Amino acid sequence: MRTTGKFYIINEHGDKIKAWFITSLPIVWNRDGEFCVIPKAVVQNMIDNKAMHKKLSDKTIDPVIAIMWSQGIEISNLAGRALLGE
Repeated sequence: MRTTGKFYIINEHGDKIKAWFITSLPIVWNRDGEFCVIPKAVVQNMIDNKAMHKKLSDKTIDPVIAIMWSQGIEISNLAGRALLGE
């Protein structure tokens, strides 16, 4: 994983990303040569959910919060590579 300053870049082979990282940037997800952009609003919702459960951690089990591939906006390989600076 790395950042371009405007996007957080993830290379993940599956259909979901577990929320073990925190970023306020939109995500460019490279899944085996396919690309999608996870909008900032989806990322912010993940951050808010994680923070909400952290506040309730003594009362609830901390769930695995994840972003699904289907929440992203699929883009062409050419656009994906351009965003990655390749």
